[in-house]
Amino acid sequence: AVLEEGEDDRSASVTEYTVSPLTEHVRRTHTTPFVIKSIACGAAHTLVLAQDGRLFSTGSNQHGQLGRSTPRERSPDPELASVSCMPSERIASIACGYFCSFAITVEGELWAWGDNRYGQLGIPSTHSETVLEPVMVSISPTFKVKQVSSGYAHTSVLSRQQNQLASTGNNQHGQLGTGDRVSLDGGWTLLQSTVPIEEVSCGNWVTILLTIPGDVFQAGVGPSPISEPTLQQDGTEAVSISEQSSSAMEEDTDTLPLLTVLGNSP
Repeated sequence: AVLEEGEDDRSASVTEYTVSPLTEHVRRTHTTPFVIKSIACGAAHTLVLAQDGRLFSTGSNQHGQLGRSTPRERSPDPELASVSCMPSERIASIACGYFCSFAITVEGELWAWGDNRYGQLGIPSTHSETVLEPVMVSISPTFKVKQVSSGYAHTSVLSRQQNQLASTGNNQHGQLGTGDRVSLDGGWTLLQSTVPIEEVSCGNWVTILLTIPGDVFQAGVGPSPISEPTLQQDGTEAVSISEQSSSAMEEDTDTLPLLTVLGNSP
């Protein structure tokens, strides 16, 4: 079972609306019991990964973020529905952007679906602005994915070697960490790190990196106008960005000094 608290009619935990949370937890069940491994939430949708690798989704499907073959404003009921169009490869982890979804297989492959108006899925928006079913996204032949995080219109992906980052999508605030404000509509910019990266986390218009030594760097809407990821604090064990915290950062940074741009991947 899943216990949730928040805006019940959208089945989401993060929205652009101001809502009054439910005063009691709501218990959600599924017709066939399963053990939950992880849960990810976007602006108006939720993904649930089962311990056995099955993937379920619920909430709004206006941008195809539920991985169903037909888009609709929301799922027909609050029950979790299987994302049956995923391949047979076992899913290791999941993530949600604002209106899009991602899954990483145990082999390190990246699958993406949902909103692609800014190329944030790593697919040119001219090819498709809405991806209704999961598609495998290739970054480079040797790039195996450890983690993915996505904001409103951009995405950052960390390699298993933890020394490379790939970014794509909107870059109007420098959130791709490339040292400029040039957006990338599909395809990927590959960046090499001088220190191993533990975790990447994206807010709406910002990207935060946590290094293994424990330093935190940010690029995008932040407290100072710098064009590279900038050291913010040290000794941090984990980092995550909420819609509220990223929107409170009022100025832009667009370069992360620990990253070197290697070039663009087709």
